[in-house]
Amino acid sequence: MEIREISQKNLIATRGKNLRTVALMQPYAFPYVGYFSLIHSCDVFAFYDSVQWIKGGWINRNKIWNRGREDWLTIPVNNHLSDRIFEVKVANPEYKKNLLNKAKEAFWDA
Repeated sequence: MEIREISQKNLIATRGKNLRTVALMQPYAFPYVGYFSLIHSCDVFAFYDSVQWIKGGWINRNKIWNRGREDWLTIPVNNHLSDRIFEVKVANPEYKKNLLNKAKEAFWDA
């Protein structure tokens, strides 16, 4: 699979020269299995990040099981409802430490 840049914020991946199936998806920080299945099953895949940010959506977060209960893995962001996805910025650069600790706690014995 070849990956090449088509604009400053969008990437496109192509497989072969006879394009048949195109898929567009919003980028996710924590993609689910179906996301990768879609990428694998199409000829062209593009990240669709030039659309409006969705407050309360799944782009910057996902649910996990942590010690028998639902928990969130979340990247905190500063956003306005008028922002496009690629314009949204991380609110707290220190989130990585908390995120890694939570993931270790949830998956250590997995």
